[in-house]
Amino acid sequence: MRYKRTLFLLIIFGFLLGPSAAHSADKDETPTAAGAQSNYVGSATCARCHANTYASLQETWHQQILRLAEDANILGNFDSQDPDLTFQRDEISWVLGGQYKQRYLTEINGALYVLPAEWNVGAEEWVAYEPDNWQSRPYSQFCAGCHTTGYDAESQTWVEPGVGCEACHGPGADHVASTGDRSKIVNPAELQFQDQVSVCAQCHSRGEDPSGEFPFPVGYRPGGPAVFHETFVFSTDENDFWPDGTAKRHHMQYQDWRQSVHRDSVGCIFCHTSHSKGETDHQTRMVDNDRCVICHETYRNLAEHIPFMISMIEQVNCTDCHMPQISKMLQTDFQIRSHTFRPPDPALSVAYGGQEQMPNACNLCHNDKEPEWALAVLNRQIPDADATRVPMPTSIAIPTQINALINSSEIELPAELLSTEPQQDSLLPWIIGVLLLAGLPASVWIVRKVRQT
Repeated sequence: MRYKRTLFLLIIFGFLLGPSAAHSADKDETPTAAGAQSNYVGSATCARCHANTYASLQETWHQQILRLAEDANILGNFDSQDPDLTFQRDEISWVLGGQYKQRYLTEINGALYVLPAEWNVGAEEWVAYEPDNWQSRPYSQFCAGCHTTGYDAESQTWVEPGVGCEACHGPGADHVASTGDRSKIVNPAELQFQDQVSVCAQCHSRGEDPSGEFPFPVGYRPGGPAVFHETFVFSTDENDFWPDGTAKRHHMQYQDWRQSVHRDSVGCIFCHTSHSKGETDHQTRMVDNDRCVICHETYRNLAEHIPFMISMIEQVNCTDCHMPQISKMLQTDFQIRSHTFRPPDPALSVAYGGQEQMPNACNLCHNDKEPEWALAVLNRQIPDADATRVPMPTSIAIPTQINALINSSEIELPAELLSTEPQQDSLLPWIIGVLLLAGLPASVWIVRKVRQT
């Protein structure tokens, strides 16, 4: 009781002391679309002061996602006789991607369109892509929001191709004009946790803007004023999910993560680098199991954790079992890792009719065995027909898919995941509010008082 009384007095003190740090723009201050784009300066401007960071960023697929159709950027074999290849090299204006697949843009009457075949980089073959309706899918409406920086939905134009600095840090004009004032640029690492993760979620989610016109958030900028969940509605299409609610298609990592036990404490940048290639193809900070055991130290000894894998223990990583590749990047293959971080569950494969209907991590490697074999190895029982999971993807910002899992007798879920409210430190919003409302001297005094209580 004494603690709550002290905190209440501190909050009142914060209201009385100093002007609010928040600012609500009047209607006549709302920037126009052209005005909003004018606040972007481009990554090359950032390079003047951040040369090393800029240089390493150029090596990432974020920066290289959309490039001019120069010979050095084109991976596809245009001498191929593949019937899926129905266009010529000289029709290409822009190149899209290249890590797993590469698509090509052409210009028709001033608008860009994705041509009807993609190059499968690993298999080195052409695969048809929207061959029947590609001319009804303008790139600026269906794709550009996540492949460019400074995108404006009204004009369907952008400031810079690729995911540049300001895609994550927000418009940089004020920062540049102030000769580097750090308070005038967004640093995602310093944002409140959920806002920080939203910077990545803006493109690593599948759904549409509230109007239903664009398959990406419209009006979102890192740091606000609009927040991610105000500008995006998650997909509820059953074709996007496996029966247990796990993502089946690419750029859905955020939707997976929201179902995981990491959703309130372990964000994207704990595992992934932002400004460099990192140590793997996925811009991760460490290789093998080193990153996982920072928190999961008790599982460092894999021989104790998975004794049934002792003969292959040197070949197994945490991600093989807890982040299986079950999301589809290519038309013909699954290459994207799940981000729910759940343990392998062959019982679900059995319940839903086999590995193809509901894949599990065990049988991705042991593909010569059946899920029943994996169940026996794990010493788990096949669930009853009425104790299985059902698909319940949702457009709500909280992972209500969990409600579909609680009747699965073979899974014990943490209590906090059964809540329909986002989990967070209940004191954190109060503290942040006080610090924003109070001046610096008051903030110091408040923090000291809180520590004393």
